[in-house]
Amino acid sequence: MKQKHLFNYCLIIFTLQACTGLQSVEEPHHLHPGQSPSGLEQWLISGKLSIKEDNHQQSSAFSWLQNHEDFDIAINGFLGHGSSRIFGNGNRATLEQGGSPPLSASSPSELSSHFFGQSLPVESLFFWIRGLPDPQLPVYDATFNENGTYSSFRQEGWTLTFRSQTTVDGFLLPSSIHARKDKLQLKIIVKQWQPEASH
Repeated sequence: MKQKHLFNYCLIIFTLQACTGLQSVEEPHHLHPGQSPSGLEQWLISGKLSIKEDNHQQSSAFSWLQNHEDFDIAINGFLGHGSSRIFGNGNRATLEQGGSPPLSASSPSELSSHFFGQSLPVESLFFWIRGLPDPQLPVYDATFNENGTYSSFRQEGWTLTFRSQTTVDGFLLPSSIHARKDKLQLKIIVKQWQPEASH
């Protein structure tokens, strides 16, 4: 049961809020506007994610295609479940998982409630993946790199640490993201960023 919850948590926390509408974000300190990841509304990223709770840890490869509010995310091989896919937009999210019937909802919060019986604060990952805090939540204990990007901060009980960066097309983007809340740890390694600025 714990492994099933880990799998569901990874799917929900990592992917569902890609369908959140794009919002304004406070710029990191001292960044030239051309470098700011807040201008990104389109990207293709691939890499590896892992989730750990107590002594249970699982990992998987992933890819994430974002085109404004439209998204298509694939997670492969997590807990032996084969391929899982989440796709949709700001109005609808659909989960396809193995041979199970597709599950759709009008919001990611509805899907998280389906899995866990309560709404989880999953909205923030869309911003965290770009190294930014969620603009609708208070930010605590923020620290900055010498180039002005966020090194770490706390939001909604989560501690975010950005341990490495890459520069692609003039954007400074995280390549290693660690998130921790109590005994739950989420680690995202982005192996490839293909950003495209909004027009």
